[in-house]
Amino acid sequence: MADQICLIKSIISALPLFYFSFFKAPIAVCNQIRRIQARFLWGWGFEGRKIAWVKWEKVCSSVAAGGLGIKDIGCFNDALLTKWKWRFVIVEEGFWIDILEARYGSWRNMNISLEYRNQSLWWKDLCRTCGKGIQSNWFDCRSKWILGDGRCVKFWKDRWAEDRVLKEKLPRLFMISTCKDSLVSDLVDPGLISSGGCQSWNLGLRRERFAWEKCIEEQLLGMISKVQWNLEGKDRLIWVGNDDQDYTVKSGYMVLNKEDSMQSDEVFQLLWSLKIPPSTIVCAWRILLDRLPTRANLGRRGVQLGNACCPLCHEGVEPTQHLFSSCKVT
Repeated sequence: MADQICLIKSIISALPLFYFSFFKAPIAVCNQIRRIQARFLWGWGFEGRKIAWVKWEKVCSSVAAGGLGIKDIGCFNDALLTKWKWRFVIVEEGFWIDILEARYGSWRNMNISLEYRNQSLWWKDLCRTCGKGIQSNWFDCRSKWILGDGRCVKFWKDRWAEDRVLKEKLPRLFMISTCKDSLVSDLVDPGLISSGGCQSWNLGLRRERFAWEKCIEEQLLGMISKVQWNLEGKDRLIWVGNDDQDYTVKSGYMVLNKEDSMQSDEVFQLLWSLKIPPSTIVCAWRILLDRLPTRANLGRRGVQLGNACCPLCHEGVEPTQHLFSSCKVT
């Protein structure tokens, strides 16, 4: 089985890499590739129905979380496409950027759910992948702005001061603001900015606040006044979670496949770090998950057996624990 895992990771998952970097694969195509992977994993690709001993979501999880680390094709496709948005935001000059801006406008239009007939299928798929179509706007939730001159960051709608955008964290103040689309630089006096923060802000609220609203306003001023500015450069988008603060396909895949929120198991971490043959590791992995074709497991999956007792000692049923610990013969 270790051979199948190696071939799936190195060949089957890598074959569509070029096309997945440019196009959003239909769900039917992703499901077909998953079936090919699963059939090859559990049956060496032979025709006919085979028993899938471990559910595919578990197989695609990281080895530290008890899986095999096989890539989920759908999440991998989305992580590859998201690289285009990251480059669109980070790279300031380029012929391809000029073409996209002339055709579709700013990269911020990716978050707008409106679709027009003149938009290409590639742009629509990119907007769905990076915008609000997948996992509640996952890209913007994992990226954050570092302030430079404040001319690229929207005060209310970008994530720069806290772990959430300010319009979601303080919806009451956003409701009475007259500067809903203003940039950070529009609401601050440039002469009062220091690297340690800015203490003077013009929030542009349209009326006097009630007493309870003033408390929220003080909370807002306390948050934004402590934000550090990089006065020597421009605003910079960073990817939260990477040491180099740059988006990578690996980091995006971990978010989409929810590997960053999975708890690591020390037993599986130790198992995959051992210097032993891969086939032995895979066998031990199946033993820990109780997914060996013992008579007890075969009976639970509807396989008709004449006798569920252990064929070696003939004492009781044959679960995995009995086979490796309590059977007198083994």
